[in-house]
Amino acid sequence: MKLVRPLLMLSILGACRSAPPIPVGASPPAPSSTSVEAMLTREIGAGGSVAILGGDHGLRAISSDGARERVLVHAPVWFVLVDTRANVIWYGVGKQLRAIDLEASAPPKEITVVDDVPTGPGMVGALNVSINYAGDDPEIPLPSTTFALSGAVVYRTISLSLGIGSVAFSGSGGYEQSEEFTEAIKRARVVDTTFARTLHARRDHSPPFRQGEEFTVPGIDPANCEDPARCGAATRIAGTHYAKVVVGDVAGAIRHIDTQLYDIDAKRFVAGAEDWFANLDTTVLAPDGTAFITRGAVVRFAGGPLPSTPLGAASGGGFLGGLPIY
Repeated sequence: MKLVRPLLMLSILGACRSAPPIPVGASPPAPSSTSVEAMLTREIGAGGSVAILGGDHGLRAISSDGARERVLVHAPVWFVLVDTRANVIWYGVGKQLRAIDLEASAPPKEITVVDDVPTGPGMVGALNVSINYAGDDPEIPLPSTTFALSGAVVYRTISLSLGIGSVAFSGSGGYEQSEEFTEAIKRARVVDTTFARTLHARRDHSPPFRQGEEFTVPGIDPANCEDPARCGAATRIAGTHYAKVVVGDVAGAIRHIDTQLYDIDAKRFVAGAEDWFANLDTTVLAPDGTAFITRGAVVRFAGGPLPSTPLGAASGGGFLGGLPIY
């Protein structure tokens, strides 16, 4: 069930120069044969896609079929985001926001970008982390992920915004005010501005956005939607023969949107997918179209979550060259 709630935000701005984006429809630049990205693509992907996940087992690179895996960071990781724009893996360890530059020469090297990030047992509630590039086209979605530290109702956001000319912090109230968090974000600081300032000027590596066609799946009870026309509204997940179908949409103090996975070729909903696809919100699709990431797990369209990545065991995650699903 999709829940729409306000959030509390921390913004961090870094200085750098902008670079022209790749034209729409163009392919991102090929990685150097000696880069971290090339190494992972060759050794872990081996012809398929490469997922990056966190959790208690550390930062892991996993093939989309689950056959190959490598631990990149041997420490509990509370957050992962694969930034396809700048070609960077962002992740959280302890009270630090760290990065691995996929364009750098292998082996992977850890870079601490922000220290004293307000996380841990005292910071109750769900926490959203996003990486934003100031000055980019506001109509183009920015890479971001949401992950829960606990089941409480205090929602907060940490945002690392890479722009031009300044470094600044700000905080505001969320679903509930948290004075502890408001004070804690004042102590967070960027410790590697040199690296952060190089990212905005990089050529955009984001793969071209692909919007799946929209259609209607018949037979959905219109009583489940305030607007009856919404029930059965389907959007193909680009590059696959699957679609995301609205089976319920009720607005109120909190809007509830229920969705299910539909096999277009078989013309039926995927049996058993209710546990791992129902109410899927923004997530990441593998470039090879075989899997996606949700609730910290690699989920294959044919088969469900990989045994090595159970649902809820990690937070965030992404694929090298991954595509957004909305």
